[in-house]
Amino acid sequence: MGLIIKATEGKTIQYKDLSGNIQELPSVYARVEWAARENGTKVEAAFPYIFVSKSAYTLGASMIQTDIPTSANGEVVIQDNPTVHELCKVELEKLGYLVEIDLL
Repeated sequence: MGLIIKATEGKTIQYKDLSGNIQELPSVYARVEWAARENGTKVEAAFPYIFVSKSAYTLGASMIQTDIPTSANGEVVIQDNPTVHELCKVELEKLGYLVEIDLL
């Protein structure tokens, strides 16, 4: 389960390649981890595991570091995977990215 985060006209995705050069990507794949707090509504999500693509992740490629923020916290009605992924999507879209939820 993860997020496909896409650059937009107003928001790029940058990362440093192995040579230290700044590169831009049209999209990346991020895996989400999260914690449900005891009050039944608060969640803390992180998505520090970012890959060039979902296929790169599936093939065991190394993670990359990007300029994308890697956390989202909030109050939700239900503490479950789809809800947490939606929270992350909304937070990233507020920053200008286009986000697709991949629950497979």
